[in-house]
Amino acid sequence: MWKSLNEYVEERNAESVTVTEVNEKGGGISTQIVQLIQGILANPNYEPETVPAIGDAAILMAADGYGKGKVVGEKDGDEIIIRTLDTQKHFKFFKDPDPQELAERATRAFASISSERNMKHNEGH
Repeated sequence: MWKSLNEYVEERNAESVTVTEVNEKGGGISTQIVQLIQGILANPNYEPETVPAIGDAAILMAADGYGKGKVVGEKDGDEIIIRTLDTQKHFKFFKDPDPQELAERATRAFASISSERNMKHNEGH
C-alpha cells in the first residue's frame, strides 16, 4: 500500500522523507487509514481502489518497520496516540553469537515478518 511512497523516495534519491500533517482548526485530518487497515485485516492481499494519500502511505510504511510514525487523535473525548515503534519486532540471541548462526536467525526472523506483513518489496531477490 505504500509502493507509491517508496517509488517517490527512490525517484527523489532521498534517504528519508518526513510527512507532518496538522489540523488545529478541529475536525481532524481527512484520512482513509481506518478503512485501509480494515481492508488489510480482512484480506492480507487487499488492494485499495485508489492509491493511498501520502500521509496514509507514510503511516503504513512506518508500521511495516520502515521509519517511525505517530498518529494523535481523539475518540469519545479522549486523546489517543498510536506510535508505529510499538509494532517493531525483536528477537534475542546469545551475547557472543556465532556470526553464521546469527545471520541464519535474523534471516528467519525477517522472512517471518515479511510473510506475516505480506511484504512484496523483496520478491525476485
